[in-house]
Amino acid sequence: MIRKNSIKAKYLALVVFSMLIFAACSLETPNALGDYKKETITVDSLEAQSKLLTKEQYSIDSVCSLELPQNLEYYSVRRLMVRNNRAYVQINSYENSVYVYDSNGKLLWKTGRNDVVKSVSDSDGKIRKVGKKADAKDEQMVDPADFFVDDNDNLHIFDRGAQKIFVFDSEGKVVKTIYTDRDNPYAVGLMNNGEYMLSFGENTCGAALATYDEFGRIQKKLLPFGQEYNFSVANRCFFQNGNRLCHIPLFSDSILVFNNDKLEKVVKLDFKGRFITDVISDVITGEVKKDETYKISSFDGVQYISVYQETDSWINVCYALKKQYGERLIRKKTNESFSGNTLFEGLQPFTYLFLLDDKLVFLAQKDMVEYLRRQPRDEKFMEEYNKSAPKVQALIDGKIKAPAIFYISIK
Repeated sequence: MIRKNSIKAKYLALVVFSMLIFAACSLETPNALGDYKKETITVDSLEAQSKLLTKEQYSIDSVCSLELPQNLEYYSVRRLMVRNNRAYVQINSYENSVYVYDSNGKLLWKTGRNDVVKSVSDSDGKIRKVGKKADAKDEQMVDPADFFVDDNDNLHIFDRGAQKIFVFDSEGKVVKTIYTDRDNPYAVGLMNNGEYMLSFGENTCGAALATYDEFGRIQKKLLPFGQEYNFSVANRCFFQNGNRLCHIPLFSDSILVFNNDKLEKVVKLDFKGRFITDVISDVITGEVKKDETYKISSFDGVQYISVYQETDSWINVCYALKKQYGERLIRKKTNESFSGNTLFEGLQPFTYLFLLDDKLVFLAQKDMVEYLRRQPRDEKFMEEYNKSAPKVQALIDGKIKAPAIFYISIK
């Protein structure tokens, strides 16, 4: 069960962030975050599962099968995003690439290792021109950690390993590379005004969160750097849904929700004393000892928040537990809570939930669909098959080609 309460905050209150309570440094601007709302979501039961939705309680509004290269035999999907009538799927195979699709599932282009670079920014912000063929060693992506899309269909990929932001235009050409190695951020997000937001895991500039312009220069320090952590958590801590950019500070139980480049609210997740920094915070910030990793992995509570997505209609929260992941899906207008791990009765080919306005967008992966197709159609299988929506049945029957994106509305 989840309970949600909202109040209006008139003044800046950095103490809402659990890992920044003891921040030693100060911000250059006393009200850097501006005015915002505070909201608390109480999670009473971490492991609770909601009742599954029957096929009469939701509708599959549309399905879009995705085109894949014929030589792509072995791959794994890391992320799904839909924006401006395009779908973006991060696929890890021989190389870690983002595949870009139109609204009909046609592959428009994908990122590669040796893309054309038109201009590159040095760490001092100056633009230097390079030839049509950039140096492959210098410009190839090493560790694409996250990506974002702006209103002009430009794709921005943060490469944590290379400490660079690669910017692709709508046709798939690299038009800019921004070096971030001077500041060494842990994660990068993109705001609607074209500025980047950087999150730091180490104190390189005195900030835990700061904005970055297109030339690789820090513009505003939003949060002071507090604790330095000896352990890393999920790769992602920024989530883009429409005009919103949500940020989960490292090992924090509070989320910053930006809307149209301004901080809309801070959402605190109250796990009833079962969040890791409430119990064993010294393990995370203290000196690494032989048994510290075991203490974190065996902690019987929420180790960290891995996903926070929000639209005007929905909130999706995922968190890491001792032996599994917990997930909650909240319908904002009714405050209904769904478990999220498994939403629907019947066969379950869906992964990678993405919130698009009032719709739930899922990816049905090819390997999962093929696994279900291989199952014997015995009594148990047919019982689950008959509980499934007609379009899920068509997918299993081979009438819909996988992989496919499903757009779903809850009634």
